[in-house]
Amino acid sequence: MNSVLRLVAFLTLLVAMAGSAEAKTIIFGEKPETVEVRYGKATIVRFEAKVGSIQNAERYEIGPLNEQQPNYMEMSVKPRTTAAADTVNFLLVDGSVARLRLVTVTGAGADAVESFYLVQKKPESLKAKTAVQAPSEASSYSDSRDEDGGGSSKIELMKALILGSKLRGYQIRTIEKPLKTGLVGVDAELLRVYAGKELNGYVFRLTNKASQSKYEIDIRRLKIGEPNLALMSQVDRSIIEPAETGRHVAYLTIVALPSSLSRDVVLPVSWVKKEEGRK
Repeated sequence: MNSVLRLVAFLTLLVAMAGSAEAKTIIFGEKPETVEVRYGKATIVRFEAKVGSIQNAERYEIGPLNEQQPNYMEMSVKPRTTAAADTVNFLLVDGSVARLRLVTVTGAGADAVESFYLVQKKPESLKAKTAVQAPSEASSYSDSRDEDGGGSSKIELMKALILGSKLRGYQIRTIEKPLKTGLVGVDAELLRVYAGKELNGYVFRLTNKASQSKYEIDIRRLKIGEPNLALMSQVDRSIIEPAETGRHVAYLTIVALPSSLSRDVVLPVSWVKKEEGRK
């Protein structure tokens, strides 16, 4: 069965690449760009650089086109519901952020929707003309200003956490410390801590070891301490599925005030909940 799935994914990729000359090109900048996606079918989105992480994608199933041999430049997008519509942030490994307003199209109109998109950056010459008026890309992640007075912003720290890269002014410690989640079948581990003068950063790994249950990670309910010291958080997979699916691991990254402590992060019920079974 796996060989059949791999063959289907490979043939889908060939079809997508063969039709790339007719693919619709999306040029992204500071503002979200609208991308129509079909309900019930995969829409292929190809980027110029690999996708390091995805934010605000709870209403969609997004992942590499071929999960057996993933190429993170080519993503498959499927709406979870017919009414799905949201601005999804794709954080690329080159540090840029592609903000796509995904709008689901159903019925007869879906046949006219593009099945393949090429997503490219705005040319540097055009950026130079709008640089003075352009808002910071950090606005994709936070409504507050990102200057921390220490030469690094919250968004720069978040990128370093996701990519596992070094960042000037931060001491990086590899912890690999298991934590209790309060949920049977879900393991959590603190992997790395970035300690700075003005900010702290944390990387957690959540693993679903259950054979059937699915779990949802709701970062909107995340808290560190009382009052809440978390400034920004991101998870690369909002739903962790049973272990045999291969989609059972998620990485949670948190940017918080320097007085925060990893032991004050509450992992159970407040932000990880078991998905209710369908009847």
